Amino acid sequence: MTEQEVLGEFRAAGALLEGHFILSSGLRSPRYLQCARLLMDPQRAERIARALVVRIAEEIRAQVDVVISPAMGGVIIGHELGVPYTALVRIDVPAYPADQLPPELEAIPPVKPGSRAAA
Repeated sequence: MTEQEVLGEFRAAGALLEGHFILSSGLRSPRYLQCARLLMDPQRAERIARALVVRIAEEIRAQVDVVISPAMGGVIIGHELGVPYTALVRIDVPAYPADQLPPELEAIPPVKPGSRAAA
């Protein structure tokens, strides 16, 4: 799966938003990812998981017998802090203090997505 295909999955799921967002930290950003929205669709989650498996080095895959994940906001793909991370896509998500916004963000009314209140 190419990076554009991965981003297409995020966009199709409404999981990659663009605009002016107030993050939980209180910082502002022009992009917001809601991975839980992507993983709410089992077929989409399977496509993403399979694409991720292909990217994980064979020597690491050979060491994995089972992956167990907690359910938080839907089924999620498990991770473990003692193994290397593998990314399907890298997205630039800049964050700015509210008093240091670039002009393009200042021109858009802010939105607070997500489930946690801004700090």
